[in-house]
Amino acid sequence: MLYMQRSAFPLMKIHPTDHNLDLASAMLAEMEDYLLSAEVFWPLARRAARGEPPFPRLTLGAMQLTLDQLEAMHSEMTGAQSAGHRKVMAQVDLLRRKHAVALERKAAREAVTRLNLWRAFVNELEESPARAGNYAYEVRHRVMLARLAEKASQSAELEATLDHVRAIDRRLRRLFVQDAFIWDQRLQKTYPPERYWYLYGHPRMEE
Repeated sequence: MLYMQRSAFPLMKIHPTDHNLDLASAMLAEMEDYLLSAEVFWPLARRAARGEPPFPRLTLGAMQLTLDQLEAMHSEMTGAQSAGHRKVMAQVDLLRRKHAVALERKAAREAVTRLNLWRAFVNELEESPARAGNYAYEVRHRVMLARLAEKASQSAELEATLDHVRAIDRRLRRLFVQDAFIWDQRLQKTYPPERYWYLYGHPRMEE
């Protein structure tokens, strides 16, 4: 049995601040319609600027990870970027007050989908450890589950989902090698090891 070297795992990088500000604004522009819809993955009408990574579909989990990246970059923002960030956060706060119940319901529904995606990946890891090379990307589903849990803490549906998540965590720990933080180092404060242990290492790979 051989373990992959740390360098064999590509780090998850933070997108440029302007890209994340544009993405957050595009998501917020459609958030009310999204919350009142039956959709979990909502295609955004706005597209990313030429040469930038394509915008993902709107979900609460994707929105939160974008906000996390913006917060991690706050100290490096220009004056204009800081103003844009404050505007985004003011809109987020207003949305949370206005649509608290809808946010909780949508978070619980997305959590079920993220659970299924995360469980499928861990199943693949158990069957084919070579899949570990995709871990830094796929683990975003697990991070989103943790962040969604904060938005729907009173939801019985979400609590049932989290029971399944904890069972998958136990399976992952049997495959896991503790190591350095696998995402951009500026995100470490947002994702401390006590809560996000699965970002501090990687699954082993057998040859």
